[in-house]
Amino acid sequence: MLILSELIARNRYEWAQEDEKSLYHNEWSTDLSLDQPSYGSVFLQIQEANSEAEGSCDFVRKSCEIIASTIVVTIVLGSFIALPVGMISIGVKFLNECPVQPKIPIYLLVGGCFGLLKLLSLLWRQVRSRRYERLDEIMDEDDGNGDVIVSKSSRFSEAVLSLFLFIWFIFGNYWVLSIYKPHFDLLLHEPSNWCDRTVYMFAFIQICICYGTMGLIAFIIVILGICHRCCGADKA
Repeated sequence: MLILSELIARNRYEWAQEDEKSLYHNEWSTDLSLDQPSYGSVFLQIQEANSEAEGSCDFVRKSCEIIASTIVVTIVLGSFIALPVGMISIGVKFLNECPVQPKIPIYLLVGGCFGLLKLLSLLWRQVRSRRYERLDEIMDEDDGNGDVIVSKSSRFSEAVLSLFLFIWFIFGNYWVLSIYKPHFDLLLHEPSNWCDRTVYMFAFIQICICYGTMGLIAFIIVILGICHRCCGADKA
């Protein structure tokens, strides 16, 4: 009887452990499911945005927000950090190595610093929106006015930063392209008419990358607008 009682007690203990593990697994799975996007895939989200949009501009805006919140865009933004870091490094190292246009290294240095700040801000917003979306909704219900003030101040600072980067980019275009293509070696009869190959070509390639990125974004916006027009025509 003693042995039988020990076996029954041991079985009950094992069953209790299995029930506890099963309960923990179910709770963990539920938490993971809550962290998933509420609309499913990106394509389904865009379809829903198409059905809810009041016009082409509204659809393009919503679709761009959906695409921007994907993990792919987050990874791309993370990889882009190498560009402003390189700008800062080249600008500091070759600060006095472009006499024909001494503002080019300064353009790289300043643009790299503020560009890095902008990218980090975008990445922080991406990570925060993915991790704390539901928490933000609860906080919005509890204290909406405070969040509105913070959101407005954050958007204003980001708008000012974006405007500065845009104006600085225009100046950089003028400084770099106005001397294309400079002498890369020091000339004895013109000691100020040269620019180091590394600093100039890096600035030139950086401008090309920016134009390529803006062109890609414009292409996506045009495609989204055309798709919305076609879908609207089919519905009509």
